[in-house]
Amino acid sequence: MEEDQVLAKLGLDSNDTCAFALMKKDDHKFNNLIEGYYKERQSIQIEWYGTSFEDLPVFVKKLADKLIGIDKDDENEKLRRILLDE
Repeated sequence: MEEDQVLAKLGLDSNDTCAFALMKKDDHKFNNLIEGYYKERQSIQIEWYGTSFEDLPVFVKKLADKLIGIDKDDENEKLRRILLDE
């Protein structure tokens, strides 16, 4: 599937949905453009996990450790704060 097809299937146009995407940060000026595009056009918050693919498992492990213990009925704001916490 193409990216726009996947996004359409996710139904992110709802106001009660907050979407995040993990992306590898490259050392070039386009990172800000990419982040701005996804935020404005797709309502997706980009989370930069590092500068190499080897950084991804470390980032995901730290994120999972933060999320353990959150009750699925907790407010979305608590989850959003954890995801945005650097």
